[in-house]
Amino acid sequence: MSQRKWKIVEVNGYPIIVPVEPILCYRCNEYLILHHFACFSQERYGFYHCDVYMKCPICDWFTVFGIPVTREEYEKLIKSYWHNRVLLWEVKKFVEEEIWKKIEKKLRQWGYW
Repeated sequence: MSQRKWKIVEVNGYPIIVPVEPILCYRCNEYLILHHFACFSQERYGFYHCDVYMKCPICDWFTVFGIPVTREEYEKLIKSYWHNRVLLWEVKKFVEEEIWKKIEKKLRQWGYW
């Protein structure tokens, strides 16, 4: 059986789901960053999953990964403060400094900061 590619970590005391290894953008080969996540129960079918939304900070390609989770993980993530919220500063510690500077520059140009 293959090793799981996702893990649950805490950010400011609340869990989020992140990839174990960096995922690269298929268009420009840049590291994708976590945008947000949302968990769903398919209890009548006996499974739970978390959709993890990731975005390329350079070309803006946006993709979703459907990650199967256990009931315990689902319960933990669904109650998280970060569940279904757009993440920004919260994911900074998972992003290389050089990439983070590019993200900040782009957001300032768009008038976000």
